[in-house]
Amino acid sequence: MEKQVIEISKNIYNSQQYKQVIDVSFSELKQDKEPLSLDKFFSDFNDIILDIPTEGNQSIRSIFNKVDSILNTGPDPKDIEIDNLLSQIEELQQKVDALQSSNDEETHPQFDNGKLLLNATETSKKYVMERGKKRQIMDGDTQKVLIQLNGGRADTPFQEVAIQLPPSIINGVTDGIPINDSNFNLSESTIDEDIQKEIWNKDWSDPSLNLNWVRTQYSYDEYLETLSRDLEEKAAVIEYVEDQINLRRNNLSQLKFVDDDQRKEELRNEISDLNSTLESVETRESEVSTALRRLLNNPSLWDEAVSEQTQVIGDNPEISGTVLGNNLKYLFDEGFLEKNDIDPLRKGLKQAAEQRNEDPRKAQRWIEDIEKKNSGKKERDLILVVEKTVDRLQENPNSKGRI
Repeated sequence: MEKQVIEISKNIYNSQQYKQVIDVSFSELKQDKEPLSLDKFFSDFNDIILDIPTEGNQSIRSIFNKVDSILNTGPDPKDIEIDNLLSQIEELQQKVDALQSSNDEETHPQFDNGKLLLNATETSKKYVMERGKKRQIMDGDTQKVLIQLNGGRADTPFQEVAIQLPPSIINGVTDGIPINDSNFNLSESTIDEDIQKEIWNKDWSDPSLNLNWVRTQYSYDEYLETLSRDLEEKAAVIEYVEDQINLRRNNLSQLKFVDDDQRKEELRNEISDLNSTLESVETRESEVSTALRRLLNNPSLWDEAVSEQTQVIGDNPEISGTVLGNNLKYLFDEGFLEKNDIDPLRKGLKQAAEQRNEDPRKAQRWIEDIEKKNSGKKERDLILVVEKTVDRLQENPNSKGRI
């Protein structure tokens, strides 16, 4: 049998090499690591969160930035809401600043705006303060309104509510544009003085419609000419104001796609103020036209002498409810009133009549009772009926106030 040679070999490792080949750890004595899970992560995170610094490489801030970069969902909705709110606050603040600026109007050091002044030696010269200047009052209707705004009644004498000043003082107050019914609604308005002055220049005279008084100032032909001229002047004002309104409407239309809310609001306010003026002038034009037409159709109205009348009527005559009812219908039919339905006006007049067991009653009491039971257009219309009835009584007391 042939001999077989078996080679025996062994590897010899030095002290560094054998640790790379042989596991020298005591694995049977060491516990395995607990596997990482979401539950464990959050449990550990909750345990140490108060110990984590707010800033630094290993901080709450770094965790937040890491999470935000992973989510990458864009701006925080709350941040967007906060930005929107801040923008709204800024916009509102701009509006508040604009209103405060507009309210910082000029004033006189002694005489507040709205106060009435009277020249003590020339009592026909009556004024109202506006923007630190005195504006001469040029017609009786405007005067009555201003008296009531200063705490009086329509029939209160001007000197009772005005500050009487000697010429040396009143002449030292800067003159403003005279005021009448054509530019009355532009007082304290957004319309600049140049436009107000132009309106005044076009229509500066407002003749009285009280025949008892005008008989002492004019002849019949002179008064007809005065009324005709006044109608021409008011037509010119109406055309001018309409042009100003259209100009602003065009400007507003051009700003339709422009981000300038402040200018748009200014234009809207100016249009509103000019529309108020237009309505006032048109109303007065209608009144003057009616007066002229009546005199032309019935010249005998002019010839009725005051001495032949049974009584002299003041500013606060007695008026019956029946007369007011008839005049209400007439003024409604002629288009003098704002309301387009007469039934609410009749109901309002009836409610005013029921306020006291008194018929006839004084004109001022009618107005007080109307104000108690009505508001808005209805109140203005019914008061206008009373005022027109008073005017009619003053023109012809024998008419009993029937228009």
